[in-house]
Amino acid sequence: LKSVRFKAIHRLLIVVFASHTTYHIPSSTHIISKWTSFFLQFSISFDLNHKMAVDICAMQEVLRWREAAAEEHLKELENYDEFNFFISEYFETPPPSAAVLEAVGLLMGWTGDAKQIVAKITGQRHTEDPKRRDHYLSFLGELKEKKLQHLKPEVLESVSARLTSEVPWPKFDETLGEYRDLTQLNSYDVIKNSQACFHLFEWLASSLLPEEERPPHFLDADLKAFQNREPFVGEPGGS
Repeated sequence: LKSVRFKAIHRLLIVVFASHTTYHIPSSTHIISKWTSFFLQFSISFDLNHKMAVDICAMQEVLRWREAAAEEHLKELENYDEFNFFISEYFETPPPSAAVLEAVGLLMGWTGDAKQIVAKITGQRHTEDPKRRDHYLSFLGELKEKKLQHLKPEVLESVSARLTSEVPWPKFDETLGEYRDLTQLNSYDVIKNSQACFHLFEWLASSLLPEEERPPHFLDADLKAFQNREPFVGEPGGS
């Protein structure tokens, strides 16, 4: 995964400085300084004069993980106690990640916005605070105990509504030839923001929602754009 995340950042830098195509920062911003990530986020988050870039690495990761069991996502989350390196006080939380974190807050009975929820997950009030891995692992333990049969119907309904909602995430639809202001929450857009939130999203959807009600792993337009840009990748799930 580290090599995949490095490749994603390498592609990001090429896109930003060579073509100014719209892109969104991947979660692994600890590889570069927070000030660099802030500059990139500020400079390129939304540019509606250009088409959305296709993130090849992100789509490959989604395809690689889409058959994984919920427990595998929870286990993978043990490697991602770096939430605050991305969801920080320096810039606004991207809507796909914010929706996932809000769903976590509803499940845990927490109040507050996405950044406050991250503080409760990590035990850090600010990005510069020392990591509190024991606190983070304790959160994962509590999350694991949130069994479907133990949830109140109103809690499950609110979590489900958030996970399956549309978010204000402008996306160019190459099939329609136009931008959409709202986008169905999906794994591909979440992982472009944060790998930690991606695994949270997958765990929540797989654990709490019946298969027919789960949010999509990707939108058809994104998969088509991915296949058009990288024809050698082959069928979904291929290497």
